Amino acid sequence: MKREVIGALLIAMATVWGADAQAQQHPYTWTGLYLGANAGYAWGEIDITMTPGGLWSTEPVSPVGSHRARENGFTGGIQFGYNQQIGNAVLGIEVDVNSLHLEGSRNTGLLAPGLISPYIVSDSFKSHWLATLRPRVGAVFDQTLFYVTGGLAIGAFDFAQSLSFPTIPSTASGSVSGTRVGWTIGGGLERMVAGNWSMKLEYLYVDFGDLGFSTVLPPPVAGIYTQEHEARLTTHIARIGLNYKFR
Repeated sequence: MKREVIGALLIAMATVWGADAQAQQHPYTWTGLYLGANAGYAWGEIDITMTPGGLWSTEPVSPVGSHRARENGFTGGIQFGYNQQIGNAVLGIEVDVNSLHLEGSRNTGLLAPGLISPYIVSDSFKSHWLATLRPRVGAVFDQTLFYVTGGLAIGAFDFAQSLSFPTIPSTASGSVSGTRVGWTIGGGLERMVAGNWSMKLEYLYVDFGDLGFSTVLPPPVAGIYTQEHEARLTTHIARIGLNYKFR
């Protein structure tokens, strides 16, 4: 699916560039404020961990360890920024705010040493939006700007996980929602297509760090068994954008 989406983005951009090749060329500068919109495809991985603590350490029970869920979906939003061109070099700063609806969930049955039946770990993860603040550094060749970028990433997420024993009336569950600050790095190319309009193709890698919480098993275990729950989201984004530079 993601190959088809990325291919469609490349074809759309090539079509616009091809049409512009017939247009009259004129001097162009990248210096100035700009505003635009973008749309694309996001895919990534969620590393989810449940680590037992408390009296688990005295029981013949191995840590649950990590497992990974994959998610993908479309993303879209707006961006604005400022560029300063010096010769063929361009220095800039860009801010974007995008919808980012990615979801992942998983159920696992794990048999711990000393237990007759397996215990079940269920988890779910959802992202809502993404905002970035990124410097851009690039060079211009024949009306095309090639650039690298990286900086601050902020997103909103929900994470829930539960631990239960099918043969024992005891379950530990919890959830957390919040905004996480991470980082992003990537690059792209942007081309002047008509007047003050430009079109870009961009890739970003985003790492939001860990989101987590703690739980304890309720009676009849009397809360003496504890668990630490953590999720880490890394995301790849490929998108196409259209910008208008103000004179």
